[in-house]
Amino acid sequence: MKESPVERLIKTNSDMETGWDSSPLIFDQWIQKLANAWPLP
Repeated sequence: MKESPVERLIKTNSDMETGWDSSPLIFDQWIQKLANAWPLP
């Protein structure tokens, strides 16, 4: 399975913190789109 950009960043620096830096109004749509694109095992 291809690693996500976040997974690659974590491998680069496991102490790095990430956060949601966008409007909370689009978070639900964004997470649903991400979930729909994730391959099933």
